[in-house]
Amino acid sequence: MALNIKVSRQEIYAALSLMQNITGKKGTMAILANVLISTDNNRVILAASDLEISIKTTINAEIFEPGSLTLPARKLFEVVRESDSELITIEERENCWVRIIAESSKYNLAGMPVDDFPEFPEYNEETMVYFSSDYIRDMIDKTIFSVAAEGESQFTLSGVLVENNKNESGSDILRFVSSDGHRLTVMEKETVSSLGVFDFSSPVIVPKKGLQEIKKLCELTDKIKIGFQGKQMIIEKENSLMVIRLIKGDFPDYRNILSLIEKNNFMTVNREVLYDSVKRMNLFSEERFNLIKFEISKEKLNLSSESIDIGNANSKIDISYLGDNIIVGFNGRYFIDVLSVLTSENVKIYVNSSENPCMIESEDDTGFLSVIMPMKI
Repeated sequence: MALNIKVSRQEIYAALSLMQNITGKKGTMAILANVLISTDNNRVILAASDLEISIKTTINAEIFEPGSLTLPARKLFEVVRESDSELITIEERENCWVRIIAESSKYNLAGMPVDDFPEFPEYNEETMVYFSSDYIRDMIDKTIFSVAAEGESQFTLSGVLVENNKNESGSDILRFVSSDGHRLTVMEKETVSSLGVFDFSSPVIVPKKGLQEIKKLCELTDKIKIGFQGKQMIIEKENSLMVIRLIKGDFPDYRNILSLIEKNNFMTVNREVLYDSVKRMNLFSEERFNLIKFEISKEKLNLSSESIDIGNANSKIDISYLGDNIIVGFNGRYFIDVLSVLTSENVKIYVNSSENPCMIESEDDTGFLSVIMPMKI
């Protein structure tokens, strides 16, 4: 039957906004640039997929004729965005063409049949757990910055490893781990929910793009449901559902790296002061390496950078430190990323030599640590 519906502009706009990064990916299947629109009783379901991430959202509608078809997601989004009408009517015509009516404006848009649109992945509702949106968003914010870029030789680093554990009191812990080969970030938090229903029989690695889309969902609601089932992660909020295909493979043994960190020498420094100083030094570092020299002594940290084409910079900071004097180089960008997601007034930086990695922790950011490899000066 020919689809004929009337929907709220606000509701369909919100649904299409969630799908733009998914349908915007260039691929071999033209239909993946479209959004599937179908009816279900007195509601309309919008779905999109790039074969790695699938999402569907249900909105209220007045249905004159049930049906289903696909329309170009980007163009439909632009039409709805520019409309000043409170209601949008979508009428299917011959050969998958539709007429879109928004008060005095009318549009004719070419669609595609639903035959080649991928089926939405199946999932088990019973193996999902509620989380606070703030809880999940904080876990993502504190690890996503050190995920390796796509195209890296070790493709399993292009996502975040997710694990569960128990703390000393027996409570469930959710842990996120990320690394790009030059740095490592771990964030773990206790949760009031039992994680025993999650399928962690094989490594769970969530791709970076999936995490970015999860964060969007978290910003729209106070709580979400999450599940890990086989090769996929499922996220549900109110009237939206997202399924993310997990990355296959083994994540590097990050525990071995952590075991190499000695906690004998550390400096304590004001986080904001260090953050501002590193940002200034980074202005004069070579863009490719972002090398900043750290000269650590009893009460002072001297930061310096130099660019052959630009010039050089220097900054001194008060610190608390009891170890031997050390001169070591680090990528300033890595320090900026870490310090920007922390909330504590002071941070501890464990550093033992110019050849060993350093580790950053803070008292107020419980469960967080970041390891950064040194650079040759």
